[in-house]
Amino acid sequence: MASTAPASAPSPVTTSVEGPLSEDRERLKRLLREHAYLRGEFRLSSGRITDHYFDAKQVTLDPEGTALVGRLFFDMIEPCNVEAVGGLTTGADPIAVAVSRHAWSLSIRLPAFVVRKEPKKHGLSKFIEGPLPERARVAVVDDVVTSGQSIVQAIRVLEEEHNCRVAVVAALVDRGEGGRERIAQLGYEFKALFTASEVTPSRTGNHASIDA
Repeated sequence: MASTAPASAPSPVTTSVEGPLSEDRERLKRLLREHAYLRGEFRLSSGRITDHYFDAKQVTLDPEGTALVGRLFFDMIEPCNVEAVGGLTTGADPIAVAVSRHAWSLSIRLPAFVVRKEPKKHGLSKFIEGPLPERARVAVVDDVVTSGQSIVQAIRVLEEEHNCRVAVVAALVDRGEGGRERIAQLGYEFKALFTASEVTPSRTGNHASIDA
């Protein structure tokens, strides 16, 4: 990771999914099923119409969800030795901040950054917000990956505007609709905490319990 505190600092979390991290993953999966999954007719950013949707920010902006996301994403990207974490606003924003905050609880300085969809039209006219060094080795994150377009857009900005090196791409939910393959074809490592099927409630379950 970017920089560590003195030798007395606690060690980073393990990448194993055993023990508390396994429990965290199960709890986060339940939160996504109960609060993020919606059925109906929705238009995705790609323009495609779908009969289900993941409103992940219902969980990533929740206090408990934020803590779980921070721990699990940190565990996922920590082996990649990145210097900063972020992605395209707004899906990536709460995840990046949660990871950065969790890293700091381990006495590790891991800045978060935000990639704008277009440069700010006033002030410093930035495309990227946050303490991101030039040529940094970064993790690009997102909440839900479908086509991978948001990830690709963020990567292009980071590489062209800041000469960053993308070490890993990490998502909360992979919808399994081509995004993973697109990112891999571009030469980037892709990880996801969940596939869509893992966080989709059973069709025979009580959907009335899902919080919209």
